[in-house]
Amino acid sequence: PPLGTIVCGTIVCGSRRLSIMRVGYAKRFGAHLKKLREDRELSQEALAHAASLHRTHISLIERGQRSVRLETIERLALALHVQPADLMPAIKLPKK
Repeated sequence: PPLGTIVCGTIVCGSRRLSIMRVGYAKRFGAHLKKLREDRELSQEALAHAASLHRTHISLIERGQRSVRLETIERLALALHVQPADLMPAIKLPKK
């Protein structure tokens, strides 16, 4: 595949493959989720209950150790009263 292509959760980068998890987006997503949760003075347990998820799932997401499905993003957004896009941390785009 061409360089920079995401293939089954892996970014193809020259002769090396870098896991998306190592790139850090999952950790940044989790940190952003934690900030949104704490800004609303919610515990992990309260957020998990509101989103119909298990508390340990919230913990793993916040630590960047769990990938998030679209359905989970929708549940978290509804529980936090935000749009799904508001859960996403910004990314740096390459200069053209």
